[in-house]
Amino acid sequence: MTTSGWTSGTMASIGDFIGFSVAANTAGTYTITTDAPTPTVQILLDNVLVGIGSWTGPISAGIHGIRLCNTSPAGTTVNNLIVTQASAGSSARLVAEPRDADRGRSTRKRRKGIGAVV
Repeated sequence: MTTSGWTSGTMASIGDFIGFSVAANTAGTYTITTDAPTPTVQILLDNVLVGIGSWTGPISAGIHGIRLCNTSPAGTTVNNLIVTQASAGSSARLVAEPRDADRGRSTRKRRKGIGAVV
């Protein structure tokens, strides 16, 4: 199972962020990562810092918030949030999409979110 949310733009200042809502139908171990060229984003799960660049750990069933926060003075470009289930054999479904209420200070254009299950 692979899920991604799509966004476009550069988080130009330290502290700029983008948030996603993720719905997990079953609990399991998941990996959260992005397509940022270097590990310049903090990953917060339900407002708790869990990693920088990528993170693997347990996610309970239900709706969760994932926030990516820029840590680079040079800015960070993120186009995809990628959430994959680390353990095989589950039919869990995750849907990630950007949340309007969870946008950072940057002046990026409006982003559209998509969730895909493979």
